[in-house]
Amino acid sequence: LDLPRLDYAYFTLAVNNNNEYLTALRLFLEFCKQFKPKIALVSTIEVYDQHKNSAKVFQQAEKFLAHYAKDNQLNARIVRLASLYGPRMRFNDDDPMSRLIQASLQSELQTQSLSLDFTTRSLYIDDAIDLLIKAVFIGGTSHKIYDGALGNPLKISEVGQVLMDPLWYESRNFIPTELPPWPTPNLEKTQKELNWKSATPFIQSLKETIHY
Repeated sequence: LDLPRLDYAYFTLAVNNNNEYLTALRLFLEFCKQFKPKIALVSTIEVYDQHKNSAKVFQQAEKFLAHYAKDNQLNARIVRLASLYGPRMRFNDDDPMSRLIQASLQSELQTQSLSLDFTTRSLYIDDAIDLLIKAVFIGGTSHKIYDGALGNPLKISEVGQVLMDPLWYESRNFIPTELPPWPTPNLEKTQKELNWKSATPFIQSLKETIHY
């Protein structure tokens, strides 16, 4: 690309091949080096789970970014997101929110197991975008890590109930059961420093996703 300037750059890529991902990140950073933009690497909160093999490439990417940014004096930060849902979503993760929305679209919701013990911390796409913007445009965020997830998880059983008839639950001003907070290591810092929290009403987010 022949660009006159580059002020902000986000790296988000979904691939199955770790080498392909890391190669793409290296090329991205090499391109950014000449412009010195504000950089945000979109990672995942799964890096906090040592048993998640799917998060290893993100762990490698975060380390690579940290060293590269330090060596080349780049203004970079990391945003770790929970599983996302919303318009144009893909159904390629194992989060129960994703499975329920897909089942609803395929009229198979009745066949899903709505265990009372299952919860989700999935984030609606609008709230994730808001976090990504704030992480870059608010000052003093360079070389920091931010988390994007629900502070209070949602009960999967209630998600399934609402998906069966969102309008009915909305007309009765349904509010999800408040569960104990389940913060990630950087979530409280994120909420405080960036004045951010998931703000889209639960039922509204499901309605807009299903409608699309």
